[in-house]
Amino acid sequence: MLRSGRIDVGRLFGITVGFDLSWLIIAALVTYSLATGVFADPDKLPGASDSLRWLLGGVGAVCLFTSVLFHEFAHALAARQYGVGTRRITLFLFGGVAELDDEPPTPLAEFVIALAGPAASLVAALISFAVARVAGSMAGSEPLVVAMVWVAQINLMLALFNLVPAFPLDGGRVLRSILWWWRKDLLSATRISSAIGQGFAFILLGLGILRILASGSITDGVWLCLIGMFIRNAARSAYREVAWRQLLAGEPVSQFMRRDPVVVPRHISIEELMSSYVQPHRLSSFPVVDDRRLLGVVNARLAAQTPRIEWDRQSVGTLTEPCSTTNTVAPETDALEAFGRMRRGRQPRLLVVEGEDLVGTLTLADLLKGLSPRPS
Repeated sequence: MLRSGRIDVGRLFGITVGFDLSWLIIAALVTYSLATGVFADPDKLPGASDSLRWLLGGVGAVCLFTSVLFHEFAHALAARQYGVGTRRITLFLFGGVAELDDEPPTPLAEFVIALAGPAASLVAALISFAVARVAGSMAGSEPLVVAMVWVAQINLMLALFNLVPAFPLDGGRVLRSILWWWRKDLLSATRISSAIGQGFAFILLGLGILRILASGSITDGVWLCLIGMFIRNAARSAYREVAWRQLLAGEPVSQFMRRDPVVVPRHISIEELMSSYVQPHRLSSFPVVDDRRLLGVVNARLAAQTPRIEWDRQSVGTLTEPCSTTNTVAPETDALEAFGRMRRGRQPRLLVVEGEDLVGTLTLADLLKGLSPRPS
């Protein structure tokens, strides 16, 4: 299934697995570089045909996909042991990410979850080296040997790079867990490790620019710069999210909710819905009410897909979908819980309900606005 540039390929251990379309760039580059480089070396594969080299290149890209996936699943399964779920694992241009539902509950949990990925990659490297060694004693196994050595090297590099103590790399998360244990303050630990991560990012940016200017290696230089910018942005975002969580914890949803939401009466026609609500407000859905009593929600896209001839004939009530615990919340609910619910369920907006009455709506923007400093 294709969603916003992301393709879901299935579920494993209850976790959705997918890849961003940017991953296809890496797959193509890996296939090309292996077919024209590693597997084109006559000393390693003498007499290899073009078709064999390209086949091995494609197999190498699949092995890279599998290696990164194995690394991320190690994080996810370790997190599960500490009660932290994983929404999905996504592979993208710079590797992969396991989207955890929440921060690890303790420094020890953070430490174990962070090290699980590099440990898995090291195990994969050892297994690949062992397979290559066994295959080396068999006649005609040169392609397998070369491929397995490359897979082992990739997993070793994956483990070592992620162990760099620069947040949000795994090594940076290990550092954060130690600082968290020492200082007894997650926000402070995140601030320090995030600053180190941003410093490492600037080093990569500098090396990339230097490589471009000094050696003219534009591809390598641009790649280092891109990785540096990604790490810097990820480190800053991670710190902001932890800060938001700390500020939201213990605060009720009622403090942040919008008390005058745009609502739709159930009796109006789809024509009036589209002209008087969807076009001026540009929202993806609207609460449907009878007086103040919440009846459900109407999806703007579903309404737009209704045959045009039916717009005057059908009322909004015919398209109303019932509400559930995934898109409703009580005013006294902890804002941090609501924040997590929006992220886990990918809900852009929650309806705040008291009894059967709609008393407000809540979005991530409302939460952030509520946390912004107010003029004195």
